[in-house]
Amino acid sequence: MYVKKRYLGFWLLALAGLDARADVLYDSLTASTAASAGFNLVNAADFGPLADSISTGGAAFALTDVQLALTNTDPSSTGTVTVYLLSDSATSLGAVLANLGAVSDSVLSSYTPATVDFPQSQAIELAANTRYWIEVSGSSDSNAGWSYTADTSGVGVAGEYNANSFQVYANSGDPSLNLINDPYQLQVNGVSAVPLPGGASLFVSALGVLGLAGRRSFANSNGRKG
Repeated sequence: MYVKKRYLGFWLLALAGLDARADVLYDSLTASTAASAGFNLVNAADFGPLADSISTGGAAFALTDVQLALTNTDPSSTGTVTVYLLSDSATSLGAVLANLGAVSDSVLSSYTPATVDFPQSQAIELAANTRYWIEVSGSSDSNAGWSYTADTSGVGVAGEYNANSFQVYANSGDPSLNLINDPYQLQVNGVSAVPLPGGASLFVSALGVLGLAGRRSFANSNGRKG
């Protein structure tokens, strides 16, 4: 699976009769009742790395921005938090596809989760009908935490999963036990391609061009930081 940091694909899709629109792919951060229910530490010595799964719909999606609710439990910490985009492997975390950015513990709010923005300088194209993961990892000296919420009403949240170093949990939990496996607070923003009437033949041609470009341009394959 390849992830291309480019806008070319969406220009081609626009020419093919698709309307590119700003969109939210996943939002457990700003739903009306999405209050923090606590947080888990992202350090591997604790619960980390932590992750939320996200899924695209029937059209490609260009990821342009990721926002997370993070906090720091030690104001003197010199650690670092790094955010990654991962592939999916049978509803588990797969390979690292892209590094979405990093932030120092020292700039995070103490004990109270606050939104931290990771805008992308270039859009990252996500394939249609595909699951990915957003992973948050801390350096060995990090004391940062990622907030979770009991609200699964936000866009794209209910049918997805979250994970820590122990296992993967369904966000929907077990309704028979009134159990919600709280997803981590995350918002994924970008541009989606919406089909327009009469664009089918051009769409097929554009996909062919995208396929050729995919064979010539490989993803960022940086490994995770500890």
